[in-house]
Amino acid sequence: MKPTVFISYCETDQTWKDRLVTHLKVFVRQDFFRLWTRDGNIAAGDNPKEKTKQGVNNADAAIIMVSADLMDSDEIMENEVNGLLERQEKENLRIIPLIVSPCAWDKLPWLEGFRAINPQKGGELNSLPKNEAETLLAEAAEEIHRLLMDNSNDGDENEGTTN
Repeated sequence: MKPTVFISYCETDQTWKDRLVTHLKVFVRQDFFRLWTRDGNIAAGDNPKEKTKQGVNNADAAIIMVSADLMDSDEIMENEVNGLLERQEKENLRIIPLIVSPCAWDKLPWLEGFRAINPQKGGELNSLPKNEAETLLAEAAEEIHRLLMDNSNDGDENEGTTN
């Protein structure tokens, strides 16, 4: 089964999430991986908490689109970020932060140890000129692709070996 990339984002950052998805679709269309987003995977009649938990539990990698609004959302922090962090701690789930807007992201203990795509001050997506922001999103998509391909190649190296 194709690996899954879980995208955690706040509704106020929907436009940036949509732009990221556009860049990731290059790889989705080539069947390298599939995406999990709230708006793409929770249908009418679904239990959102349960579907989100399934998405978190089935993720092979995650992008957390960090903004003050995301950090202020109890629902996202409890239902998405905390579950992703637990999986990272227990199973070494790869999490890539993507800083969307100026916020105190560098003061958060849960982000320590993660290399953000755009960690420099002033490198937040909504602070960049459009072309630079698009370049950053393309780099994030390429990083996810590289990460998942490296993980799948690790499994290939072990095929055929016996103990």
